[in-house]
Amino acid sequence: MLEESFAQYSVESSLGEGGMSSVYKATDLTNNRTVALKILKDEYVKSHEHRNTFANEAEKAKLIDSPYIVKIYDCAECDGKPYIALEYVEGDNLRNVSENISIQDKLELSQKILEGIVAAHETKIIHRDLKPENIIVTSDNIPKIFDFGLATTVRTDTVDASGNIEGTVLYSSPEQLSGDTITISSDLFSLGVIFYELFTGQLPFESDYSAGIVYSILYEDPIGPQEINTELPDWLCDLIIHLLQKKPINRPKSVHDVLEGIENNLKYDTPGHIAEGISKRRKSVTMVDLKNLSGDKSWEYFSQGFTEEVISELRRRTDLTVTAQPSTSMSRDITALFEKCRTDFVIMGSLLKVNDDIRLSIDIYSKKGEMLIFNHRYERTTDGLFILLSEAALEIAQKLAQETSTLAIDTGHETKPDITAFDFYLKGRKYYQTSRQDDLKFAEDMFNRALVIDNNYALAYAGLSDVHNVQYMFYYDRRPERANSAKDAAQQAININPNLPDAHRALGRYHMLCGDMENAEKSFLKTVELNPKYAIGYRTLAWLKMMTGDLN
Repeated sequence: MLEESFAQYSVESSLGEGGMSSVYKATDLTNNRTVALKILKDEYVKSHEHRNTFANEAEKAKLIDSPYIVKIYDCAECDGKPYIALEYVEGDNLRNVSENISIQDKLELSQKILEGIVAAHETKIIHRDLKPENIIVTSDNIPKIFDFGLATTVRTDTVDASGNIEGTVLYSSPEQLSGDTITISSDLFSLGVIFYELFTGQLPFESDYSAGIVYSILYEDPIGPQEINTELPDWLCDLIIHLLQKKPINRPKSVHDVLEGIENNLKYDTPGHIAEGISKRRKSVTMVDLKNLSGDKSWEYFSQGFTEEVISELRRRTDLTVTAQPSTSMSRDITALFEKCRTDFVIMGSLLKVNDDIRLSIDIYSKKGEMLIFNHRYERTTDGLFILLSEAALEIAQKLAQETSTLAIDTGHETKPDITAFDFYLKGRKYYQTSRQDDLKFAEDMFNRALVIDNNYALAYAGLSDVHNVQYMFYYDRRPERANSAKDAAQQAININPNLPDAHRALGRYHMLCGDMENAEKSFLKTVELNPKYAIGYRTLAWLKMMTGDLN
């Protein structure tokens, strides 16, 4: 505890400890007023960097004239210790206050917070460390923003690394975390996080680890606020999502625009709209490989292949982001699955083959595993395998389309191969993916066996072309005949099914081997035109662009 007297102040009690300073409640004996006395800690007194940061807070905040910014009364030294005398505010931080107030009170608070930041930005000052702990709310519902220690001016062209690190990660903008230039838009993003938490009670980006939070802020989209709090108006949810856009150019142009938007919606009660550049979050679903209960290891291939087919159907029929997880590496604990995969839905199932009967069980979970939204059992004989597959995939897609308020896309019916040919195809894909020489030879044999059974199996021709391409590319077999075989198999797949993305991708890879980048690009573009959600098609196109030096 500090001595009772410090400079012209009579110290009454400790208010708390910050990273760099200690804060006390004190009385200014010269002006007879209560102040918050902020004193740099002893371990930082000799640090030029910390002294400058400390003084920067007072210098910046002094320039701002707003009833919603904590006033600075004095900035000086006493006995070699820098101190700042600030306006004393009785109240609690924004997070604690928000637990017990109405949506209307939260909107009024938001407007006042925005007015304070407008005043800061009008004086060319960026706060850079906005968070609920730096906003004290009085008993009269008046917010007071403080802690401008990391503040900088709009004219600053570079950002020092220590500044970015000191800012609280949970409320940091993507550009802060990436070390890019900081503009007023960074404060807008932080406000988006604050408002998201204020109106939903949850953070938009969460993880048990700092690295996970950073990844989430940089690459993941938050759950829509209205999914958490259904009482929120559409315009407010759109506004918050607008603030949380990854790219600064896609956020509102200024805090003043945000304030004006809230005022207009409250005044005229008009429905909001999503501003240009906003992308609503696509919900995600994770499918775990079917668990093979058959006791026959040969059906492991089918379980994995079935998962691929269902995922393919989901991608075509819905707008969900679809990912897969191998059953062997995943816990069957639903809660643990949701925590690990950070997903909106999880699909799990099992496959049992008894003699000539196939029994398929599918469950879909939501609400972090707390709700089972789909539970169905399918049973058919092996000759009705693909009917079962299509029926299950369609019902899953329809259910998830219903849950996400989107329309399932009708993709029509595809001709399915013979079950034995399908089994050979799945084995070929599995061994092909290792890219090892012996495995590639085995994969080639599997694809050829599938084609002996069904010589109109376009996917098997595309797989065979991929094998030839990789064998040539990895110098396992550089004979011209190998490259020609890759071309012939890809072309045969296209002849059978001109709308098969895998076939056009395989042909594009052949053109790359021959150095014909122009035709390779045409094939890859055709691939993603046929299926705009074909991730491997985009990846191969990006590979081509990198090889040709087109890094944009």
